Amino acid sequence: MRERRQHQRFQVQIPAKIQFDCCTAIDCVIVDQSASGAGLQVQDAEHVPDAFELLSPYGFRTCQVAWRTRDRLGVSLRWWWSSTTSEQVGSAA
Repeated sequence: MRERRQHQRFQVQIPAKIQFDCCTAIDCVIVDQSASGAGLQVQDAEHVPDAFELLSPYGFRTCQVAWRTRDRLGVSLRWWWSSTTSEQVGSAA
């Protein structure tokens, strides 16, 4: 299988929340991460929308789902907001 990722991914274990519909949040774990994407472990990926905000100890990221299985999501990371400021910082793409 041909590798399509643009950046190397690193194994991590970071607790996070998937946030959507203004008040809905689902617990997840970021299991791998790169400059432009991440792998998320979730209880039930079927209930996660195609676009959402990812809240981690490092801030908020706007995410777009690239692929999904029953309990995993591969996402592209778009914009991020710092947890120490409320300003938009940049794009990973």
